[in-house]
Amino acid sequence: MRRWVRALGTACRLTLTGVGRDRLALCMVVLFIPAWIWAVRWVVREAEVRFRLYGLHGPADGVASGDFTANGNHIGQIVGALNAVTLITGFIMLMVTFATTELDRRLILCGFPRTALMLAKTTVLLLVAAVVAGYAAWLLCGSWAVRQEGLLTVAVFMAALVYGGAGIMLGSVLRRELEGVLVVIMMSLVDLGLQNPIMAREVDGIPLLPLFGPMQAAFAAAFTDEVPWRPVTHGILWLLATTSLGLGVVYARTRGYPRPT
Repeated sequence: MRRWVRALGTACRLTLTGVGRDRLALCMVVLFIPAWIWAVRWVVREAEVRFRLYGLHGPADGVASGDFTANGNHIGQIVGALNAVTLITGFIMLMVTFATTELDRRLILCGFPRTALMLAKTTVLLLVAAVVAGYAAWLLCGSWAVRQEGLLTVAVFMAALVYGGAGIMLGSVLRRELEGVLVVIMMSLVDLGLQNPIMAREVDGIPLLPLFGPMQAAFAAAFTDEVPWRPVTHGILWLLATTSLGLGVVYARTRGYPRPT
């Protein structure tokens, strides 16, 4: 047990070192998120936008939904923040997974426990998502009076986790970094574009998108005093699906070896 704990600490340190070496990603966290939020605040008009918020004010059969009217500028800032957070977190975990794949295989050949490597990636994902989401939520709360700051932070955190898990999955499945970068960009654009109340209308199938839960929770946090539990659960399920698939691919492509004497 003591050896496994030491192995987990070593794996976390190596993964965090890989994150720290990505200077461009760190600069994007510090500069791109506020720049994108402020650009949306400056450009998007403050016209009232009517949209449907799922998970609130619903009938007794459990299909809860409600129509709301909110400031279009505030909606645009939320969508922009989620776009920045998902791209950055997805890129970071994608690059880390690519960079550590060969190292992970060598460590496993030396008897390093695979479970420690998998848990280390999950731990680093949680840390990265917490830092990026906390920073973005703080910027949003400073832009206007958000109703529920805590729930907004949780919603942005869930969005970061979903795409961070997708980054791990793509880094484990795809062969080249460019392919993963393009997939992350297109996923985020399509996911958020189809759900943006300013641009899109309501169509069937939108609740199946990965960011449906985090976006609905973010809107509820910004404009209401209630908690949409079903969208929150939806985001957790997507997180478990993407992360489990990525870690499962890594686990399946490697082989455990006994500790050398």
